[in-house]
Amino acid sequence: MIRQDKKRDYTLPGVALAAALTLFVLFLGWYIANIIKPPITGKDIGISGTTANRQYLVYRSYRVLSRGIQEWPNDDTVAYDFFRYPLDGSALRSESIISIERKRIDSGVGTPWMRQVSNDTLLFARRDNDPVEAAWIDVSGNKLRSTEDETEDIIWNGLPSSTGQKIAYYDWVSGRVIIMAGDSLPMEYDLGSDAFIPVVWDEQSNNLYLKKVSEGDLPTAGLWRLNTTTGETEEILAVRELKLYDIDLDISASRLVGATYECRGLEDCGTGPSALYLVDLLSGNSVELHSDEHLSFGQPRLSPNAKQVAYTLSNGQADVWVSDLEVAGHERRIISGRLLDWLPDSNNLVVDRDNELQLISAKDSKIVSVARRSGQYPDADFLGIDYIGIVSKR
Repeated sequence: MIRQDKKRDYTLPGVALAAALTLFVLFLGWYIANIIKPPITGKDIGISGTTANRQYLVYRSYRVLSRGIQEWPNDDTVAYDFFRYPLDGSALRSESIISIERKRIDSGVGTPWMRQVSNDTLLFARRDNDPVEAAWIDVSGNKLRSTEDETEDIIWNGLPSSTGQKIAYYDWVSGRVIIMAGDSLPMEYDLGSDAFIPVVWDEQSNNLYLKKVSEGDLPTAGLWRLNTTTGETEEILAVRELKLYDIDLDISASRLVGATYECRGLEDCGTGPSALYLVDLLSGNSVELHSDEHLSFGQPRLSPNAKQVAYTLSNGQADVWVSDLEVAGHERRIISGRLLDWLPDSNNLVVDRDNELQLISAKDSKIVSVARRSGQYPDADFLGIDYIGIVSKR
């Protein structure tokens, strides 16, 4: 009798071996990406912060959850998320502040919106066209002030002083600048027929700088300083005379940087000839930093230490440049993109580049990706990103 051996089954050992190899490959990929070349964070490009005064970059994202009946996006269901990104590298991912799902029945309902008010205060509106839905919040989403018994103007264009003891706003009904200080009676200042918005307080909360609001078909250049103790006002004449439409101030250094350019209307600005100026806020003297007949200077931003100025130089293609204010001729192109802001360390910039919100080192151009846009509205992969500001945690 011939003995017949049973056929062996190699299926289970083969599956186990394949699974083991897959896990090994995944681990090796993770090891290469995170151990040999770890992800770049804020800490890796020299951004520092303390636990007592932690700083965050705040931005908004939005995506389509479902399409409405209509072809246009008015009745689409959209998710809005507001995030904070720790600048000290304490987290590799952004942290959620507020999430809202909004179904827009028609164009009049409004959308969730946020902007920076001061170094530690944000203005959040559940509907950008409804003041009742607005409130001042901190970087964690906690409400700082109540809208009860307060005018809409306080919430929408109010500016707290550096000490937090005063709030300035422009009252559109009376046409006056109003300053509130605790339980004291509000102080009112009549600056004439023009409309103004408060832009910055000095460190002692004695002087308030106000920017003239554009009226008509063309932008308006104008800046005033209001002494809240004496009630006296003084115009910074260089802003109007040089037509500095885009300005940034550093009160502690008594400096202002501004850009002038050609405008054919409010929606048609930013062509050459163009120039960038530095203005002394105390003397009113100005000096031209750069000029160009064809390219346009825009978004000028003084570094927090007031030693450098960053700006966007564009003519179709936009590039971010940085100039040293202490040594002439030391301007350098950093990277392509649109300038948004400086970080508090005066070494890094916030840039909108290639559909991505990035942090760029002004020293060696090292890049940190914060958030990235994708797709086109209303594609399934669409994700919109809007920069809001840099805010410290109280």
